[in-house]
Amino acid sequence: MNTDGKKSTLPMPVAALIMGYGGLIPFVILSLCLVAGIGIVGFDLARTGQLLMSYAAIILSFIGAVHWGVALAHHDSMPTSLLHRFYGYSVLPAICAWVSLLLPTQVGLIVISVLFWLAFWVDHALLFERLNVNYGTFRLHLTFIVSSALALAGVFGTH
Repeated sequence: MNTDGKKSTLPMPVAALIMGYGGLIPFVILSLCLVAGIGIVGFDLARTGQLLMSYAAIILSFIGAVHWGVALAHHDSMPTSLLHRFYGYSVLPAICAWVSLLLPTQVGLIVISVLFWLAFWVDHALLFERLNVNYGTFRLHLTFIVSSALALAGVFGTH
């Protein structure tokens, strides 16, 4: 706690910033390729859309797994009901991401774009205040760029 009674928030570790922002590269490149109607070298447009959807599903699954990690790290200090909420929620993004892979690419891109915002709001409600780093602001930046890239590819991309 800092002097005014609020939880202190440390900046995100540099390695996390590099990995997080670096993880945006496939979203941006693949989305731009779909919007421009250019397949990735060696892949046609349909396959490029599948690559983007697959990457998005993997990253959304990773976001849910953060809750699993927090529950494991705080299993001795969190009420059981809250632990169950963290563990239960941790698998939902993976399940939703997997279902979105079953949709036609254009629809799936828009759906998974919305899922990233839903995951952000759940994290805002359950997670951000429990961490001692400024993960919320970091996630807001990442979520905005990811969901924008996915939505643009879904709406304006050639599939």
